[in-house]
Amino acid sequence: MPNNFINSSLKFLAYLSILMLFAGFLYNKPINNIGLTLAGFHALIYVKESWAKLKGPVLYVLLALILLPSVHDIIFNGLSFFHVQNTLKWSLIVYPLFFVSCMRYPDFFKHTIVIFSLFIFFGSVISLVEYFNNYEDINQEYGMAKVMKVPAFSDHIRYSWAIVVSMIFALYAYMNFNIGKFRFLWIIYIIFNFLFLFVLSSKTGLITLYLTTLVLIGGYIFTMDRRKAFLITGSIIMIPVIAYFVFPSFQNRIEFIKYDYYHFVRKEYKQGQSDALRMYSLEGGVELIGRHPVKGFGFSEIQKEMNQWYSINKPFLKKSDYFLPSSEIVLYWASCGIFGLIVILSFVFVPLWEYRKNVFFLAYFIPVVFSFLYETHLETQTGIFVFGFTFGLVFTLAWAEKNGVKWSQNKGSIVNLPNK
Repeated sequence: MPNNFINSSLKFLAYLSILMLFAGFLYNKPINNIGLTLAGFHALIYVKESWAKLKGPVLYVLLALILLPSVHDIIFNGLSFFHVQNTLKWSLIVYPLFFVSCMRYPDFFKHTIVIFSLFIFFGSVISLVEYFNNYEDINQEYGMAKVMKVPAFSDHIRYSWAIVVSMIFALYAYMNFNIGKFRFLWIIYIIFNFLFLFVLSSKTGLITLYLTTLVLIGGYIFTMDRRKAFLITGSIIMIPVIAYFVFPSFQNRIEFIKYDYYHFVRKEYKQGQSDALRMYSLEGGVELIGRHPVKGFGFSEIQKEMNQWYSINKPFLKKSDYFLPSSEIVLYWASCGIFGLIVILSFVFVPLWEYRKNVFFLAYFIPVVFSFLYETHLETQTGIFVFGFTFGLVFTLAWAEKNGVKWSQNKGSIVNLPNK
């Protein structure tokens, strides 16, 4: 009886963690922190067993990615390693250990994907309701580098990324979970989100969507039916053209990108040029790399160095536009020197090699590491949650498949769990 009570309590704790993580991601950061704490507690209970299963190249490079900023700053900048940009990353190790510890619960992964999808769906529906209630005003704002209000504290970059990942999981569920007559709902969910991403018109979301689609097409459809593949590929290519004439938000977004590019190439900065600010930040980051390519400046000092660079080289910008280099790869190199570059490139290539035969892992991971060229997902709480949660879940499922975990017909339940 006590063991059954403990097991039921831990199972409840695992589900509560998932619910609080997503509720917090969308609407309340302290709730997200509580969910992370509960997930960490669950992972800690089984940490020895979980570590023994997952230990290997992927877990080691993830650990290096997490710890290098702190270790580097301890060595070169002393106690400043407690800088928030460093400590936020520590939570990334929780997610894979948490998910592998939850493989003991029947249907846990199926339920997790359903919860993920429901939170994203209702968040998007609420966004659309507000959009249509203020249709004209919001469409005009799309011509000024703004987008509709979304959950996740209006972080449309991370929210659109989460949408695409939820679509990957929905496809995974459609192909693997036996849920009878409701199976078609996964396809409706995918179509809904595909259209929503064009209404939202987040560049990161659409780039991620198309890279994911290309990987899936290359991995599955071309090996099965080439005529179907060409038909689907042609349709997907035509969707942006149709969307330009159907969705005013997408049309205005495209026109603003053209406006932004027009003035950027002529070096005529106009207030609100988001892509110009991104390019300026990369220019500054590359210059900082050139000054200290081996040692780097440290994560705790990089913003100060960037501020000085902006004040000298881009005096026309407001201080509120003094951003970090808009590339995780450039940021790690500028902050941690050559070791930062080695670590982040290792994190790019080691998982790709380790799970190169797993199409779903590649469909998730290739767009993620590609986005490291132009995004800094690991420098904000919302970005760290989306990356940590989704990578932890995908990594666990890929590890399970590679290591011979046998599932029941419904892949939410496990028949055997190897000791390896």
